[in-house]
Amino acid sequence: MTIDNDRPGSNPFRVATRAGGYKPFPVERIAVPLELSLTKAEYERLAYGWCAEQGNSWQIVFEEPWLLVCRPAQRTCIYAMRFESDGVGYAVTEAYRNNNPQEAWFFGPVSSLRLKYSALVMQINVESVVNLNGERLKALMAESHPLARILNSEAKANPTKLVERVTPAIDPRRLMGAIAGDVIGSTYEALGEKRRDVALITPFSKFTDDTAMTCAVAEGILLERPFAQSMRRWGRRYPMRGYGQSFERWLQDDAAEPYGSYGNGGAMRASAIGLCCPTMEDVMAMAEGSAECSHGHPEGIKGAQAAALAVWLARNKATKGDIKKEIKSRIGYELSRPLATIRPEYKWSAEAQYSVPEAIQCFLEAENYEETLRNVLSLGGDTDTMGAIAGGIAAAYWDGVPMEIVTEVEPLLPVNVVETVNHFSARYL
Repeated sequence: MTIDNDRPGSNPFRVATRAGGYKPFPVERIAVPLELSLTKAEYERLAYGWCAEQGNSWQIVFEEPWLLVCRPAQRTCIYAMRFESDGVGYAVTEAYRNNNPQEAWFFGPVSSLRLKYSALVMQINVESVVNLNGERLKALMAESHPLARILNSEAKANPTKLVERVTPAIDPRRLMGAIAGDVIGSTYEALGEKRRDVALITPFSKFTDDTAMTCAVAEGILLERPFAQSMRRWGRRYPMRGYGQSFERWLQDDAAEPYGSYGNGGAMRASAIGLCCPTMEDVMAMAEGSAECSHGHPEGIKGAQAAALAVWLARNKATKGDIKKEIKSRIGYELSRPLATIRPEYKWSAEAQYSVPEAIQCFLEAENYEETLRNVLSLGGDTDTMGAIAGGIAAAYWDGVPMEIVTEVEPLLPVNVVETVNHFSARYL
């Protein structure tokens, strides 16, 4: 079953989420030991039924494959669980409790008792949708009462207070580096501007195919799905975002083979690979797999490997000199021409061999994330894609993206993008 989360009226839960203005589930989360299975019929009821409320305390919101249990009054998501098909029905494979001190401060410190209570609350909310007034629901609610009394007694004895959070200078979600780079570059693509002193965010700033495909690769890693499947899912969810014509056709045809592209599409989406792999060998293999399903040309694959490897090296605190050396040794990119030499004659190019090395050079000659993106803009080329590549490396190297940039970029992103970034960051931060 597939739900079109962005077609109005196709998913009432999606409409409720937008109308309610819920915040995406945060990076700060605690895993909850939850064993829960549904039949196919129950799962479909969960997906297409209306929001269940218990005295306006909870609201159930379905964002396939995630079920969110939210607090309407606070506009926050407190519990999240991911369902996957087990061949017969659907089972919960991941479950989390919100642990953001500003959003879930009333839960108090973590304990095995609180986690058990969290699991019961999650089950009760699911049962309230799929089996309202059923015996299972009554049994679960009866089981939760003793735990609730104990936890309430603890809360009265040791009241918890809202934790004041100091806004950090850097947002640690490194996957946001590629996405912010895409959004910043979107205004200036192919304009031929050769300036660094331009506004990073303009009224024309938007996310493009670079963001959609970055999230597709991240989702493929998280859900252990074939990259091609995730790319087609995201590409169809967000059409007309600047995809190349050949890639657009590939997105729409489930049987399409790689079309031999030597473009930079494989590189633009590769940052998640560099953030999750344990070894360089894993990076090279996964980057090849992520690129060859569509961009089967050796140059297209090399571009993806170079971008992912640079992110991996940056995340693992390699020096810029070492990054340069490894990219030359393993990929063959020289990275010897300074931007001052490249800039005067540089023109827009979507070919990997004429844009990926230049994007890496923009990082190598920068002192921080913002300067990296300004270097990209100063070349006047494929600024959104080169911004995604260079921004992904820069965020890995400087441990994130400056908050002043994130606060301007994030409102321009759909909730699905932010939730994917948050979930990926919670796993691989």
